[in-house]
Amino acid sequence: MRNALGLRALLLCGTMACAGSDAFAQTNAELLQELRALRARVDEQSAEIESLRAQVDAQSEVLGKANQDIGKQAELKPAFKAAPEFKDGDWKFKIRGRFMYDVGYTENPNNQIGTKALGFNSRIRRARLGVEGTMPGDFAYKAEADFHSNLVEWADLFLEWSPVKDVTLRVGHYDSFQSMEQPTSSRFITFLERAQFTDGYNQTRRLGGSVAYANDKLYLAGGLFNEGIGISYDNDGWLLAGRGVFMPKLDDTQLHLGASFQHRGYNSSSLGARYRSRPNPRLTDVRFVDTGTIAADKDTQLGLEAFAIHGPLHIGGEASWLWVNAIGPADIGPADNIPVGAIIANGNPSFFSYYLEAGYFFTGESRGYKKSTAQWDRTKVLNPLNKGGPGAISANVRWDSLNLNDPAIQSGGINTSSSHGGRSNALSLNLIWQPIDYVRITTQYTRMDVKGGPYALKVNGETSGDATDYGYKVNVIGTRFAFDF
Repeated sequence: MRNALGLRALLLCGTMACAGSDAFAQTNAELLQELRALRARVDEQSAEIESLRAQVDAQSEVLGKANQDIGKQAELKPAFKAAPEFKDGDWKFKIRGRFMYDVGYTENPNNQIGTKALGFNSRIRRARLGVEGTMPGDFAYKAEADFHSNLVEWADLFLEWSPVKDVTLRVGHYDSFQSMEQPTSSRFITFLERAQFTDGYNQTRRLGGSVAYANDKLYLAGGLFNEGIGISYDNDGWLLAGRGVFMPKLDDTQLHLGASFQHRGYNSSSLGARYRSRPNPRLTDVRFVDTGTIAADKDTQLGLEAFAIHGPLHIGGEASWLWVNAIGPADIGPADNIPVGAIIANGNPSFFSYYLEAGYFFTGESRGYKKSTAQWDRTKVLNPLNKGGPGAISANVRWDSLNLNDPAIQSGGINTSSSHGGRSNALSLNLIWQPIDYVRITTQYTRMDVKGGPYALKVNGETSGDATDYGYKVNVIGTRFAFDF
């Protein structure tokens, strides 16, 4: 009995074991099926994620391009710094111009000079419009024209190229390298007009080419030039010019020490040179000093420059010598085209001019200086009128001397006269107000002391005699209203 019960128990346990094994196998199969289904869903969701990621990348690319376009549009949108300026990569284009209106009075000494050009006058001294910019390949350009007396004349018109650092090549129509005063923009000179020798020695723009090197302390430039812009086809006049400037800075003082040289050959179709100068400001066409036309084929000019800028104070000046290679009676050839009535000088005349000046900003500014061209530059107004300040206020004084007297044109030759030439010493005082960087109002007084020249005898009531023994004074006052952009 007991054995039968044990057998039955053993059989029951075996049956139960077999049943558990089948259930376990069934459970594993179900789990495996669920895992496969889960993996399929994961793979499906991964594909959806990759698809979404691709869409996001595509949208990011579109947004990036849109941002680039927006940035480009922002770059193309004109900046405004007194005038609109457009930029697109290496391309830049800017409109520029200036306007100067002069009003004033030039005294008629002893009321002896019979012309209506003396006395009160007002004139548009400059009305200029132009463009400037850059191009790919390190090129730059400028083109400006002056509008006056119902005429249009080219001012600066040139192309520049800077193939290496600190070196600039230029071709076109522009000022050669005669001095500090002449190539400095009329927007930045100290007085209403440049020093007398720039007008007296016929310093002006010419067609030509040049190379310049400039770093923080040194400026060197030289070029070969033809005549100015014209329609003549026999334009064989030429000018060789060079200028060097050393411009170190000692503590807070900017120094400028320079020299210039030019050798000029006159056009063979008219071998004559005339040296003369108008008063400062130029509110009249009367020249109190005037050599008349001298038969000449060349001249040579040497200039020295020295300036210092220390905070609101600047001081300095220039000296300039000019030697004329005159054509004497024995030098005249059959092919020489000498102007009718020209002076056949008794030797080679020479002339000398210089000026000394000083200026001070009462409002704390320092005079602008540009080392890349060794010239005066724009003065930055510290407290402009539009920001509640007084603007920049400065006072300047200048002694300016031009001596065109020389015995070679006054005696001993053909058509010589003591009334040729003359010496002009001018003391000028001015007050400049710059309410903002681009507006300038200048009031100036000049006292001229003239000795000799074409009007010396007449002003002193004489009809004959040596004009160089007679002198007279001339008072000139003027105000200029100017803006530029």
